[in-house]
Parts: sequence; structure tokens; C-alpha cells
Amino acid sequence: MAVFKHLHGTSLAALLSEQDVAEVITVKDTDTVELAIKRMSEARVLALPVIGGDGKICGMVDTLDIISFMASVAPEGEELTKEMLKSMECFGRAVAFMTVANIMDASGVNACVAFDEHTPSSAVLELFAQGTHRCPVLSSEELTGVLSQSTMVRHMEPMIRRGQMKDVAHKTLGDLGLGQVPVLSVGPDARVIDAINMISKNKVGQMTCASWIPSPTPASWSRNALAMINKLAVLFNAHTCGIGSHPLSPGTGVCPCDLQQGGGARRQH
Repeated sequence: MAVFKHLHGTSLAALLSEQDVAEVITVKDTDTVELAIKRMSEARVLALPVIGGDGKICGMVDTLDIISFMASVAPEGEELTKEMLKSMECFGRAVAFMTVANIMDASGVNACVAFDEHTPSSAVLELFAQGTHRCPVLSSEELTGVLSQSTMVRHMEPMIRRGQMKDVAHKTLGDLGLGQVPVLSVGPDARVIDAINMISKNKVGQMTCASWIPSPTPASWSRNALAMINKLAVLFNAHTCGIGSHPLSPGTGVCPCDLQQGGGARRQH
């Protein structure tokens, strides 16, 4: 109750003011997924607000949407061949040139619900508790920022040691019903396509990659969605063909081995 009371007296604008963000990075609904991936990678964020033709926010696109779309267009693992992987025909080009509008909410989670900046912070608690990680904040219907779960946690960290909130701080995770779900993990030898399918199927933004060594304590590290986005950004920014390493046209993605000699039709790799 003490936590709710504190957040009820704190506006979303106040929480946004604590974020170290110079500007809100966005994409248009007509932009390519390739551009969205590039902006996520450069800004080191996991989601971007999407702006429609009227200049207003029309949704959000996040890493889970991109990964879910990749999983939906990729063939089954047993159908993959070396040539398919080499040429990236499986899903790389499909993702790169698809528009953002076509993959918004591809994951079916993290619904885009916008709030006015004067709304009490307590109003987003239920949304965050249901699994949504961030929400757009508006001022006079104009986008002013994106509030994330991590911002709320950072705000509460010093506050939870004071007054009645100290009771919550001294509880265990088990007392609060947390830590009951098994950690999703893969081994270092797992294929990328299998990791993508696991993330998409379980609707999570990250998983653990664990390597067990000859000792009682496993060495493990997090491999989250942002790492995958960074890898995709490097691939797409290279603008090279997977077969002959020819430079691709940034506008069309066409390379010399895509064209039949003496003709203008694309050749399937």
C-alpha cells in the first residue's frame, strides 16, 4: 500500500524527468525493419515508438516483435540447408525490407497503451505487472517520452528504504511470489534459429546462455534481445550478398548475382 501511495502521488512526467534521454528515438510506420533495427542498435534500446502518417504515435515496435516475425517466416530447423543459411534467404532479407507497420505487435504482447504525462505513476502498475515493459507518455497528444519498467525500479530503489516502504524492502522474493518461473536458457552450441524460436514461443525478451565447466558452479551470462539486434544491424549495414559478397544496393538490396546475365529479373539464390 505504501508503494502504491507513493507512486500515486508521482506523475509520469516526474518519472520521465529522471531518465537520461536527450531525445525520443522513433520510426515511421512506413520505415523498413532494417532501419528500426539500426536505430535500436545505435540508441541501445529495445523498443521504438512508431509514428503514423498523421504525425501521431500509432504503436510500438520492439525486439520481441522482430524476433517473433523472424520465427514466423523462417523454415523449420530440420529444413535448413547450408546454402539457405549462407545466402540468408531464410528470413534475413524478408525482415530487412518489411515495413514496420507489418510487424508491429507481431509478438502479441507488450500492447501499446499511451498515457498523459499528468497521469499518476500508479496507473501503469497493472499494465507493467501484466508483462508490458514500457509505455508512451504524451503531452497534449504529442509524444514526450517512453516510460520503462527499469525507470520505475530505479526511482523506487532509494525510496523503498524509507518509512512504511521498508517493510517491502526486507521481504524475500519468495514472500512476494517472485522467482517461481524457471529461467529460460540455451547452451553455447545452440543454433541461432533455435534460440529465436525459443524466445518467440515463450514471449520473453532475453534468455541465459549457460556453459557448464568441471566445477560445482556454472559460468553463465545473459544473451538478450539487444545483442541479437546488434548482430542483425551489423549484417544489414554491411549490404553484402551472402553468396558472393557483392555490395548490395541500399535501396533495393540487389546484387550482381541476383540478376540473370542479360536480363533484369531477380534470380533466386
